[in-house]
Amino acid sequence: MSTRYTRPPTLFSLLALLLLAAAPAWAQTANVQVIHNAADPGAAVVDIYIDAVSSDDPAIEDLAFRDATGYLELPAGSEIVVTVAPGDSESDADGLASFPFTLDDGVNYQLIANGVLDPTQFEANPNGEDIGFTLFANEGSRLQSSAPPSVEFNVVHGSTDAPTVDVAARGVGTLVDDATYGDITGYIGVPAAEYVLDVTTADGSTVVASFEADLSAAAGAAITILASGFLSPENEDDTNGEPAGFGLLVVRPGGQTALLPPFVMSDETARAQIIHNAADPGAAVVDIYIEEISTDDPAVEDLAFRTATEFIDLPAEQELTITVAPGDSESAADGL
Repeated sequence: MSTRYTRPPTLFSLLALLLLAAAPAWAQTANVQVIHNAADPGAAVVDIYIDAVSSDDPAIEDLAFRDATGYLELPAGSEIVVTVAPGDSESDADGLASFPFTLDDGVNYQLIANGVLDPTQFEANPNGEDIGFTLFANEGSRLQSSAPPSVEFNVVHGSTDAPTVDVAARGVGTLVDDATYGDITGYIGVPAAEYVLDVTTADGSTVVASFEADLSAAAGAAITILASGFLSPENEDDTNGEPAGFGLLVVRPGGQTALLPPFVMSDETARAQIIHNAADPGAAVVDIYIEEISTDDPAVEDLAFRTATEFIDLPAEQELTITVAPGDSESAADGL
């Protein structure tokens, strides 16, 4: 009769067994990135609880405004409750707000904290949108570009006091048309290059803010750009701290975040105002194209007789071809 020798378990193997026993065994899972874009100073730092994981320990601890997580694996196929609590919380019972979600198996999501805790204490949205604290859900978010080497990005309008806006890239054209607070666009592909992004009013007449977006090193990446902060922070409640001003926040799938730097006019940029004083009824309303910017999208659209633009930035130290076309033009080829 032989005796079988069994080696006693090592400390490492015991720890591995304990970790396996503690790990959640979910039959279906989804990948979720959480982004904190709620500019209310009263929610500057938050804990995130997920009831399917734990009601006593936050799944995400001390997530600060304008920070994000990487993609986390969470249970799918049945309802989970996500609770947002203050950063010094003891459990989900301290929650500021809770939100139920049912995630689909194998799908990527972004959950974006946005809005303010008490809308009566903050400036109302110009379009009448609800600005109460919430989690925007973006289903089908991407971890990389679907068409490399292009950069793909989606845009989230998350500035509670900002109106409906367009986003245009100089030399390219309008990228986002008529985005209202709470809107999340689909993905937009552009070459990996440097851009100046203009956030304008929906009619394109006023540039709200301009930013530099250097995407030259982002070939093949998928990123999210969020309108973040308050357009008029001086009008907002400062009880819990100074409200953040307006900016464009870039978030990568790994959780890295950065604010795009404001565009500062260089010596190679000039400022020009265009005034329509041609009384010919045949040119009562015109579009203005600047070939060096775009021949497909007018730099100024539907400019009527006896109206004028504000001063706009134009390239300097080079010849510009300016085409005046009828107000219903399709491109510069329709020029008068």
